[in-house]
Amino acid sequence: MSISPQPFPFRPPSVPADAVSGVEIIELTSLGPEALEALWSEERRYWNERLYWDSEPSTALVRDAVRRRRLPGKVMLAGGKVVGCGYYLIDRNRAVIGSFTVSKEARVSALVATLGKSLLEAVQSESEVCRIETQFVPFELPSLRETFLAAGFREFERMFLRNDLTSGRETTPGHGEFRFEPWSASYTNQAAALMQQAHVGSVDAEINEMYRTREGCRSLLDSIIAQHGCGQLVPAASYVLRRPRGEALSGFLLTTEISTGHAHLAQVAVSPSAQGLGLGKLLLGRAIDTLARAGYRSVSLMVSETNQRALSLYESMGFRRVLDFPVFSWDRLPPGSR
Repeated sequence: MSISPQPFPFRPPSVPADAVSGVEIIELTSLGPEALEALWSEERRYWNERLYWDSEPSTALVRDAVRRRRLPGKVMLAGGKVVGCGYYLIDRNRAVIGSFTVSKEARVSALVATLGKSLLEAVQSESEVCRIETQFVPFELPSLRETFLAAGFREFERMFLRNDLTSGRETTPGHGEFRFEPWSASYTNQAAALMQQAHVGSVDAEINEMYRTREGCRSLLDSIIAQHGCGQLVPAASYVLRRPRGEALSGFLLTTEISTGHAHLAQVAVSPSAQGLGLGKLLLGRAIDTLARAGYRSVSLMVSETNQRALSLYESMGFRRVLDFPVFSWDRLPPGSR
């Protein structure tokens, strides 16, 4: 089954003038996880139904942090019931907004703006924070864009693409100048260096500053491989490419399982010195063939709208748009800057 693309934004419903009356915003650290279970359940349904993604492992980590009263964020109550929540994480001078969820009955612009403004004011007031990024999909929250833009954030459009796999695919031909090798943890440092080089000047490095340094890329890889931040690694569909007698990697691809029968291309990169040789297509084709033969029903990926070169490649290989969504970033201006 395929899902038609869901453009963002769409026209929000009309909002009564007194929509925020009776609404209370409290600290996330003041609640236990049991108060949020209904909201989390609704959020998981969106991920499952729209993206075929089992988000329960991520929810379990958040649940544990909430239980320990260690997760900063804001919760919106209406009539004593939790109807919205957003949280953030701080790593040195960088903050990441990891989730922003509003229940269906409260998904009107005035309420979304009330919670959004409170959350952004909280994270922007953290004195050590110089940069804020978002890493969540705002399902059916078009009015949230206005709140982020009013707070000085930059906006970037992202796309979630999916390839519905079928049996009987022909095996992708190889490339005589390069050879495939199975992914191994021993390649992590080389892959991190390659990632950083491949993202110099890219829109992804504007969205996520981790791509700007080798250490940041290493952290991203560790999140995928060791912390399962994007599902469980599928070793059989994760590769590196290198020249037969070369030591340096020319490219690599990591595939994860996001739910039973559904995979995700979590990271793919080609060395700048090897770009233009068709290695990206080679890596993608090998992974698609492997997943199809293993019985996976779909494979997905995310791409920035302005990365037209990558988008054209993905579409030529059978990927189709499922969801368009915005991400945001903010940088604190130095004193005296305008």
